[in-house]
Amino acid sequence: MKQILRQFTAYLLSFGFLLPTLVLADEIRLENGMLLRGESKLLRGIDNQAARPLQADDPVDLNQNDAGGWSYNPIVEINDDIRKYFISDDMVAADGIKVQKELLSAYDIFKIPQPKSAIKSIRLSSFRGVGKVTGFDERGQREMIIHTTQGEVPVIQGITFLHPRYVKVEGLNYDWNVTLSTKSIPPDVLKALLISAGDIKDPKVQRSIARFYLDADRVYEAYAFLDELDQQNPAGAKEYEEVRKSVREQLAQKIFKEIQNRRRLGQFELAYQAAQVMPREDIPAELLFEIDQFLKQYATDHERMDSLPLTLADLQSKLSTREQDAALNLIRRIVSEELSLASLARLNSFFELQADASLLPEQKLALAYSGWLLGSDAAIDDLQVTLNLWEARYLIYDYLRAPEHDTELVRQIDALESIDAPRLTRLLENLPPVPGSSAITGATQYDLRLIDAQGQAMSYSVLTPLEYSPFRKYPVLIALPPTGGDPQLFLEWWSGNQQNAGETLRRGYLLVVPQYHLTQGLAYNHNLIELNRIHDTLMEVRRQFSVDSDRVFVAGIADGGDAAIDSGILHPDLYAGVIGIRGKHAPDAIHYWQNGKRLPWYLVGGEYDGRQPAILQKMFLGNSNLIYAQYPNRASEWYREELEQLFDWMELQKRNLDQLEVSYEAFAPQDEIKVDWIECRGLEARLTKLSSRLRTIPLEAKLTSLKGDNTTLQVTKSLGTGHTFYISPRLHDFDQELVLKVKGSTKLREFIKPDVEVILHDYRTRYDREQIYWAKFEF
Repeated sequence: MKQILRQFTAYLLSFGFLLPTLVLADEIRLENGMLLRGESKLLRGIDNQAARPLQADDPVDLNQNDAGGWSYNPIVEINDDIRKYFISDDMVAADGIKVQKELLSAYDIFKIPQPKSAIKSIRLSSFRGVGKVTGFDERGQREMIIHTTQGEVPVIQGITFLHPRYVKVEGLNYDWNVTLSTKSIPPDVLKALLISAGDIKDPKVQRSIARFYLDADRVYEAYAFLDELDQQNPAGAKEYEEVRKSVREQLAQKIFKEIQNRRRLGQFELAYQAAQVMPREDIPAELLFEIDQFLKQYATDHERMDSLPLTLADLQSKLSTREQDAALNLIRRIVSEELSLASLARLNSFFELQADASLLPEQKLALAYSGWLLGSDAAIDDLQVTLNLWEARYLIYDYLRAPEHDTELVRQIDALESIDAPRLTRLLENLPPVPGSSAITGATQYDLRLIDAQGQAMSYSVLTPLEYSPFRKYPVLIALPPTGGDPQLFLEWWSGNQQNAGETLRRGYLLVVPQYHLTQGLAYNHNLIELNRIHDTLMEVRRQFSVDSDRVFVAGIADGGDAAIDSGILHPDLYAGVIGIRGKHAPDAIHYWQNGKRLPWYLVGGEYDGRQPAILQKMFLGNSNLIYAQYPNRASEWYREELEQLFDWMELQKRNLDQLEVSYEAFAPQDEIKVDWIECRGLEARLTKLSSRLRTIPLEAKLTSLKGDNTTLQVTKSLGTGHTFYISPRLHDFDQELVLKVKGSTKLREFIKPDVEVILHDYRTRYDREQIYWAKFEF
C-alpha cells in the first residue's frame, strides 16, 4: 500500500501537482479588530534582530518580564510569506494572540518548471533601484531592470510555485527572487500556468484547479473554468460535481456579501441588479430569505417614492388654512426633486406615523419636512417651527453663496424663532452642499481648480463613488501622486476604471488627487507652501461635496508619501489616518514626529527602499498606532498587493477629536497653528531666532473639569503672541461656567451662550459637518 502511495505521489509531482499541504499560521488580532496572519515573533528593534517567537500567553504590556527574566520587547513581526508586518505590542488586543499549533487549512499547490541559465549575483552594495518591470507572459515569465552602479541589469524572472495566497518568483538568470500575492497575477496568466502544471484531462487535476481558484477567492474564475470543461466534455461533469456545488455556494455567498456592502454604501441600484441575477440553485434558505426581503424592501421604497408627492399634497389639502400654501408648495417641490433611495431614510419617522389617526395633517407634514432637514430621528411635529427651519435653510444657502461673510444674513437667521444652536447645528450637519449649476453624479471625474494662498492656480481631480448622493456623507482619500508620474494612471491605480471598478469606487470613497507641487516635475521637498495647498484642497472638497470629515485619509506614493506623512504631522486633527507608500519623514522630523502620534499610520515599503529606522524605532517604542508593511527583496514599487488591505484598515479608522490634552511642536516656517480647540499665532519671529540645536517650539494645552462645576481650558506652554480658544458642545457643557487661562493668567470666567455668528462663520470657513464650534475667544 505504501509503495502504491509513493508511486501515486511521484506521478502527481511529475506533473508539478502537489498534494494538499498542511499550513500553520499565527493570528494576531489588533485592538481595532484588524486581523494579521502569519508566522509571528518578537523583535528587539526594527532592524529585525529577533528575540524569540511570539507565544500565546505573552503579556501584552511593555517591559513586563516573563518567567525567564527576559524583558518583553515592544515590536511584533508577522510574516505572511508575501510581506512582513511590524506593529507595536500595544496595538495587540488583550486576548489577540492566537498561536496556531494545529492544522489551519489544506491547499492545492502547484510547481511550475522554469528553465534557468547560469545564475549570476547582484551585489547589494551596487543596487540603486528597480526600473521597468514587464507583465508576466503565459509562461509566467517577466523582465525587470535593476539599476546598479555599473549600469542596468536585465533580470528574467519566472513563477515557480503557485499557492492560493502567494506565488514564488525566481530569477532565471540572476539571483533575484520575490514572493507576490496570487491576486496580483492576471487571470489569463494564472489559468495558463495552472493548465500547464498537470494533465488537464485528469479529473483529479481538474478538481484541484477548481479548488485552487476557490481557495484563492477567485470564485468567478472557478465558475468559468468548470463551465469551459462542461463545454469540452459534457459527459465528464459528474467527475467534479461536488466541486461545482462548492463553487455555486461560494459564488452565492460572494454575491450576497456584495449586495450587503452595496446597500451599506448606498449603492442601491447595483445591489438590486446583483440580487436580480443571483443564482438560486444550491443556495442556503437563509440567504434566499435575506435576498427576497431586500427585493421586497426595494419595491416598497420605490412605491413610497412614487406616491410621496401626492401623499404630501393630500395632507396639505386637509389643513384648516391656506395661508401657508405657497411655502408648503415650494417645500414639496424641493423634497420631490431631491427624493432618492439615498435620502428616503430621512422620512422614516413620517412613514412610521403616517397612518396614526391621533396626529393632525399639519403634524404629519411637519414630521416629513423637518425630518428632511434634521434627519428622521430629530423630526418634530410642529409645522411652524418646521417652516422656520426651511427659512433657515434658504438663508444659509444665501449666506454660503455670498462672496464674503454677510452679517445681515446672520442676523436674519438668528432672528428666526425656535432655531437655537442645537437645531442650527443639526441642520448644518445634514445640509447637502450648496447646489451647483449641474448635479454631481456618481463614478464621475471632476477636474477642478483653486487659487492658493500665494495667488497661484492649482489643479485637482475628484472622482465620486458609485451612486454618489449629496444626502450621504462619504469618506475621503486624498491621494498625493509622485513627481513625474501620470496623474490619470495614479488616479486609476486607486479607483480602477469603467471596465474594472477599483477600491475607491466600490468602497464608496471620494478620491481626491491634488497637483500640489509648486513646480511641475520638481520633487516635493517638505515645503510648507505645498502642504498648505493640500490643506486648501481638502477645504474646497468639503465645500463642494458631501464629506464625512471624521473619515478623511491622506495617502501618497514615493515623494507623495513624504507629503502625506508631513500632512499628518502638520494637521493631526484633520485626518483619520495616514498612508505612506515608500514615503519618508522629513530629515528634522525626529524633533516633531510626535505631533502625529495620535493618528493611525500605515506605512508600506520594500526591503531596499531606504526606510528611516530611527524614526520608525521611536514610533514603535512610543507605542504609536503604526502598521509597517515591508516587502522582502523588493524596491521602487507601488505594492499593489497592499491595496485591498489598506482599505480594510481604513474601514476601521475614525478621526479622534476627543483630545483633552494638546501637545504640539511648531516648526519653521510656521507662523500660526490650530490644533483641535486651540490656535496659536505669532510664531514665525520666535522660530527664526532658534539655534541650530532647537528646531521647534512647544504648544501645550489641556482641559480640566473641576467637580463638574466648570470647564477649564488652559494653555500651559506657548511662545505665541496670541491665542484663540474654539468651544464646541462636545468640549464644554454650556450650562456650566467656562474658565480660559493662558500660562496661568485667567482670561475669562463666565457662563457663555452659543453664538450663531460663530457657528455660521466656522461652518463657512471649514465645512466640517462633524465638528461645529459654538463660540470662540481671542486673547
